[in-house]
Amino acid sequence: MRIPCKAWRKAILCVVTALGVFQAESSAVAADTCTSAPTTFNTATGRVTDGTYSASYSYSILQSAGYGAATPAGADGLVLDVANGAANPDSITVRYNVSGVTSPGHVIRLVGGSFNTVNGDNAASDYTISWTGGTGSATWYDPATPDVTMYRWAPPAGFDINERQIEGLGTSGTLANGGTIRVYDVSNAVTEWYVDLPRGATSVTVSKVVLHGGTSATTGIDFQYPALGYGSSGSGTSFREWIAFDTLLCRDTDLVTVKTLESGNATPSVGDTVGFRINVVNNGPDAATNVALTDQVPAGLTFVSATPGAGGYDAATGIWTIGTLANGASASLVLTATVNADQGGQGITNTTTPAAGDQGDPSTAGDDLTESIMVLAQPDLVTVKSLLSANATPAVGDSVTFRLMVTNATAGVTATGVSLNDQMPVGLTYASHVASAGTYDPATGAWTIGSVVNGTPATLDITATVDAGQQGNLITNTATPATGDQPDPSMLGDDLMESVTVFNPQPALVLAKTWSFVTDANGDGKAGTGDVVRYAYAVTNTGNVNVANVSVSDTTNGNDPAFLGGASPGQPVAVSLTTDAGTVGDSTDADNAGPVWDTLAPGDTVTFTADYSVVQADVDALQ
Repeated sequence: MRIPCKAWRKAILCVVTALGVFQAESSAVAADTCTSAPTTFNTATGRVTDGTYSASYSYSILQSAGYGAATPAGADGLVLDVANGAANPDSITVRYNVSGVTSPGHVIRLVGGSFNTVNGDNAASDYTISWTGGTGSATWYDPATPDVTMYRWAPPAGFDINERQIEGLGTSGTLANGGTIRVYDVSNAVTEWYVDLPRGATSVTVSKVVLHGGTSATTGIDFQYPALGYGSSGSGTSFREWIAFDTLLCRDTDLVTVKTLESGNATPSVGDTVGFRINVVNNGPDAATNVALTDQVPAGLTFVSATPGAGGYDAATGIWTIGTLANGASASLVLTATVNADQGGQGITNTTTPAAGDQGDPSTAGDDLTESIMVLAQPDLVTVKSLLSANATPAVGDSVTFRLMVTNATAGVTATGVSLNDQMPVGLTYASHVASAGTYDPATGAWTIGSVVNGTPATLDITATVDAGQQGNLITNTATPATGDQPDPSMLGDDLMESVTVFNPQPALVLAKTWSFVTDANGDGKAGTGDVVRYAYAVTNTGNVNVANVSVSDTTNGNDPAFLGGASPGQPVAVSLTTDAGTVGDSTDADNAGPVWDTLAPGDTVTFTADYSVVQADVDALQ
């Protein structure tokens, strides 16, 4: 019996192994490297066409064992009829050829499937697939859910959609030329699988061998019914199986994506605006639809604007949705961004993805997807203030001098438009300045330096006097950091303040008086008439300034001073430096003799001594 059959997606060769009719529904389809439109087959001319492109096709049965007679069935392709009660089918080998292709490329697709309503009957076959032409491996697909809606019938109620048909439990994989896949026709299920040959393959040979009994190692399926539907029931009316072929006539486009530096300056400075232009042209031969690419502003740049010549740009995702480009048409996008402040001396690369659309694009020739910029290194200006006059405790009326030094720590880069401000603080009065570069305005404190190159610092020395009334005050002089036309990437090393504490003079003397016997006539330890007593007066300078003309006075019997001329004639007052605590020699006396010490420095002690002879009046007065 001859059974009419239409193969899957305008397929040419259909193998049917039981009674029934199978029809397919046409739709556009895409392989990995080929996008095609629906095709129709003309058995009279032997050509397949999609309305724009076409190709010649032919098929043949090279071998058949256990299958019924095979005869063509007109426009529906080739039908292989297995009559009821026929011997178990064993094998079949078919070949499909393509030639005279007018499209940019083509892909041969092999489609297989089954519809098995015999509960408990399973079958298994090995398919060996080889081809000529094309490069690389074939790709097989075992959809997790077969697209049964493409058929003009639905599976009977309660039927499972088989999710695992090809051995290995995967849903896709690759197949080398001459490789074999094992397919299970599971009972009470609809199955579907297909294989895309490498693009450009011109002939494919499919050899099917039915396995007679066994159990799948990976699925556990028992294929004990090798009769493909002629199981214990023997009805043979509830099993359909097919092998079909299609020729995908590739609709190709050659989308060329070129990025250029719109702003032209490949060495911008920090803060500059840079622009990138992305141009996409379709070199055909077909129109490109749903064209898009991704170009997101990279780290180091801050997005400013986007100007698309077609479609729209999403700054958040970087996706430029172009739309349709006819053969020969082009579109461009201009992106602008600013260079971030921390990018001095850094390289930044902006990369776009190649434009892609619904159609295949087998060539990347001409694509130029990256543009790079090298941000100029930024001068690192270091400002250091020091106390050139060295005396951090000047007195009122003294002069103090501050030095400002500005250096450029970045080699090979000149800082331009450099300036800072340093105005004398309250408590100091400007006196003069010396600048090694630029000009200084003491009224405003502005030092306009100009350019500073690495290795040649600029200095400014400012001299001021300490104002009256500033004794004991802390005076701090603060400068602003030097800045220029270029952003300064770092404040590291800046030292902008110097302080002085104005000297506050505080003179102070402390006197310590002691005595001892020179003679004690009766040795009773009590001063009596005629005994001689030696007095010592230790004077210490506890202040912070020198004290001049130091002397002591004392009274005995109401006489003052007691020892200016000596305790008695011929016994003058003696004086000596007994403690020299500070700088050696800073306490001085011209004659090193009493009764006056010329200069006593802070911390030093001078001791005055004189002998006194006790008289009866002293005893009487208990002096």
